[in-house]
Parts: sequence; C-alpha cells; structure tokens
Amino acid sequence: MSSKTKRILIVDDDEGILEALKETVSMMGYEVETRTKGAGMIEFIVEYKPDVIILDLLLAGESGEEIVGKLKKDEKTKAIPVVLFSAFPDADKLAQKCGADGFLAKPFNVIDLLDTIERYVSV
Repeated sequence: MSSKTKRILIVDDDEGILEALKETVSMMGYEVETRTKGAGMIEFIVEYKPDVIILDLLLAGESGEEIVGKLKKDEKTKAIPVVLFSAFPDADKLAQKCGADGFLAKPFNVIDLLDTIERYVSV
C-alpha cells in the first residue's frame, strides 16, 4: 500500500454488521467510514473520496442498485470501485447489471472481504 491510508466506505442498514466490518477492516490498516442509509450518499462520497465502496444491495430509502447507477454516471465518482453485497438470490446478476465492480454473497468470509478490498485498492 502507498503511504496514504486507503479509505473504505461500508454501507449496510444493519449496525451490528457495520460495527464488526469496521473493526475488522480497520485492523488491516484502512481508514473506514460506515453509513446505514443511502440518503445523501452521493454527496458524502464526493466529499469523503473513498478508495473502495462496499455497499449492501438492499437499503432503506435508496437501494444499493440505485446508488451504483448514480455513482457510475457521475464524473466525480465513476472511477471509485463499488462492491455490492447481499444475501438476496440472484443479487450477483443485479450487481453486474447495475455496473458494480464486484459482488460478495452474504454471509461472506472475512478473508474474502479483505481480499476483495485489497484487489480494488491496488488498482
């Protein structure tokens, strides 16, 4: 990794999952921000400038699918890798269709999550 700490944004409406993921990913040396809602997400992302976004597909308000669509159309955010995650059947196909860069099926192994993050921060 470069000298700049890589920023990871994790979005899920389950605060317990967010807390566990934040702790795990932070221990690997990443700066981690979490959000529980899709509302105001684009503005936050433009300001925070994460290196990778880990985004739940099913969120209250705006879905992960809608957020990915907006991010990939915006010049300021389209290059940020977005990995959707979900337990929803066929969510991997939805992730591909909406333009997400990657997909993780819930429940996922922490090693898979960290490998996925590492793959995208080193791009």
